[in-house]
Amino acid sequence: MLRGLMAAALLVAAAPAQAQDIAQQADAYMAARTDLGQFSGSVLVARSDEVLVNSGWGLTALNGERPDASTTWLAASLTKPVTAAAVLLLRDEGRLALSDSVCRFVRPCPDAWAPVTIEHLLRHTSGVPDYETALELGSPAWTERMRSPDSAALIVAEAMERPLDFAPGTSFAYSNTGYVLLARIIGAASGQSYESYVRSKVLNAAGMSDSWLGGAAPDRRPSAAGMTGRGEASSEELALGRTLDASWLAAVEPVVPGVDHGDAALVTTAGDMGRFATWFLKRFAADLDLIRQDELGADHGLGWSLTADGELAHNGILPGYVSRIVADPATGLVVVVLANLDAARFDAISRDLILIARGRPYEAPRSHVIVPLDPSWAEGLTGAWRMGGVDTRVVFEDGRLFLTSEGRFRAGLLPEGPDVYYAPLFEGTVTFTRDETGRATGYVLDFRGESHPASRAEP
Repeated sequence: MLRGLMAAALLVAAAPAQAQDIAQQADAYMAARTDLGQFSGSVLVARSDEVLVNSGWGLTALNGERPDASTTWLAASLTKPVTAAAVLLLRDEGRLALSDSVCRFVRPCPDAWAPVTIEHLLRHTSGVPDYETALELGSPAWTERMRSPDSAALIVAEAMERPLDFAPGTSFAYSNTGYVLLARIIGAASGQSYESYVRSKVLNAAGMSDSWLGGAAPDRRPSAAGMTGRGEASSEELALGRTLDASWLAAVEPVVPGVDHGDAALVTTAGDMGRFATWFLKRFAADLDLIRQDELGADHGLGWSLTADGELAHNGILPGYVSRIVADPATGLVVVVLANLDAARFDAISRDLILIARGRPYEAPRSHVIVPLDPSWAEGLTGAWRMGGVDTRVVFEDGRLFLTSEGRFRAGLLPEGPDVYYAPLFEGTVTFTRDETGRATGYVLDFRGESHPASRAEP
């Protein structure tokens, strides 16, 4: 029996958001996610300096123990806000300006980089090409490069040989290379190594005593070993969930970026990452307007992105590890999700933990009992639909139903009955209503605690 699964109801109306309520609901929620095979890792929920949740679920490795608050993880791109904090501190010390050309600190420097400023790097508007896009994350070429002791230097040298993707400040394109360059700039401006400056000025200041910047030595590895799923999950596995074990999981040999990777070197705990976020919100409150949506489509700045609700957020991905941090400047709420399972539903988990912390309704994880699809059920469901302002279609192909929207999504629909279908893409349910002839006249997509009704777009 899968423990912690709340199969009786899709939505849980959270009690008033008191600390004990939050901790209990978060534990039940995370236990359910873990029992479904959707999480292994550590989570922190804090409100300013008050820690509400700081615990682990799942495994530290295949056949390993349950993680706890002391378990360390590869944070991947959650390193970027740490690097940005070091840049801002150097600015406050008068050692650089965000308007400085990178060529002030990077020598030799291509002529094409002269217009590139430090702020361009911080906001991913520099045009400097992204090494991860070229090498493909997780590929043999990427792995070989990242395991080289000179990986950061090689990445910068290769970027210097390539043209800019666009003129600086004219477009937005996420660039890990930009943050590798920022690490070099931090070293040049501070007169010490990137690792030394970040450790003394950021990690120590934020109280991150259990964190470090990575490296090749065995003692620089995280205590949690990465895991990955073998092959694609079947429809039944997506619906019913899977136990975290070797029947479908494989260990991942960790790729720990070098200490001078300003884009991805951080090894940390959930608690330390939460302390950093709280410190960052207070220390750089006057600089948060640098994290904004602008006419270029850029919604990044200072190592963070901006959510639709005005929160600061960032994801991290390395082979066998995924992570997410969300910090709300208005309330001080911080959620950290660090996982050693690359299939972990880190985005949905962070979203639901925020709802729990705010005392709002949230969708409890549950298993779904899938039945064989009778082709006759599909006959009355297919066709064009209108869901709010979105045009959708229900199509029947190769014995399966799909809910699609051109250029937006293609979601498989797994039948729980003639009129109720589970959509794993949304972690939601689509329920159809039919007329007396059996033809569907409407459907409702329920996910993320909200209902989205649709009606026929054709007679």
